[in-house]
Amino acid sequence: MDLALGSLILTIILTSVVAGFVYGRNPKSDITRSFLLLITGFVLWALGEAFFYASTDLKVLFIADQLTYLFGLGTAWALLLFAIRFAFPWKANNFFLILFSLLTIIAAVLVFYPNAILVSVYSTPGGGREIIHSNLFLLYMLPVLVLFIYSYVILWKKYVNAVGDMRLLIKYVIISSLVPVIAGSILSLGLLYFGIDQYQVYGPIFTLFFTFSVAYLLVRSRN
Repeated sequence: MDLALGSLILTIILTSVVAGFVYGRNPKSDITRSFLLLITGFVLWALGEAFFYASTDLKVLFIADQLTYLFGLGTAWALLLFAIRFAFPWKANNFFLILFSLLTIIAAVLVFYPNAILVSVYSTPGGGREIIHSNLFLLYMLPVLVLFIYSYVILWKKYVNAVGDMRLLIKYVIISSLVPVIAGSILSLGLLYFGIDQYQVYGPIFTLFFTFSVAYLLVRSRN
């Protein structure tokens, strides 16, 4: 087992354990449930990447990459739901939610439609993976990025309206979540678009920073 695969497996284990611990302390909280949903998205994303990285059969590689993209869409939605519920409930714009839903459905269909977004996946002589996308990959990137942006719009509005410790709590969540969002957007979206796919596998590892930071904040606020 090499470093990349070992890091992914360790990320999956640690993230799952921490999320389970936080949820077990306060299972009735909407915030805790939304945190668990987001962490589930992180875990599925990491599982997809690990499955893709460890596979040698070309058909399995192709399916694993499709599932990874699908889990990425789910993770983007989970972040939005977390942003809506975290600290205090926030009324999201229904027009935006409908629009984002349509964009997500289109992207999900294109991911599984032959040669629409994902054209081919194959192994390279050095043991790496080569992913060929069409220009429609932009239609996959669009809902993911707009969901990320709208999540931070909501968190920022909450930060502006919050006071005292709650304001500080939201500030820490914004900062800690930027690490996996920026890293994931660069490694699993930006570089992929330009045909640089060897770093895709490292994207989920950056979620550990968010998981531990927010878990600590949720546990501390509970005490």
